[in-house]
Amino acid sequence: YVITKAPGSFQVSTAYRFPMPLTPGTQATLEEVATLPIPGPTDSQLTGADVSPCGDAVLLRMYNRLVLMRTDGGSLESAFTGTPVAVPVAQEGQGEAVAFAADGRSYFTASEAIAGDPPLFQSTCR
Repeated sequence: YVITKAPGSFQVSTAYRFPMPLTPGTQATLEEVATLPIPGPTDSQLTGADVSPCGDAVLLRMYNRLVLMRTDGGSLESAFTGTPVAVPVAQEGQGEAVAFAADGRSYFTASEAIAGDPPLFQSTCR
């Protein structure tokens, strides 16, 4: 899946999927899956995302917050049209990245760094 980073505030992002099966050496045209309900009117741009290891949720990162969208028990794509739920995130200057831990019981976030390595924050899932 690919999710767009809409230019500027107040513009929602779009989710696309790769057509399957992919054929090596052949150009593929992505298929639109959903227009996301985020970023919302008070959000900044979408900067990162990750799918849970078991495929039942997606974390979506914006500069100013992080949301979780769960599937309806069916396909991963159903998460893209669900209701975003705000989840805890560290205070970061410009939140850029998010990734689930391999066991799905926590997630990591990171910001940009002008010099040196940016700090990596971990939050535990309930």
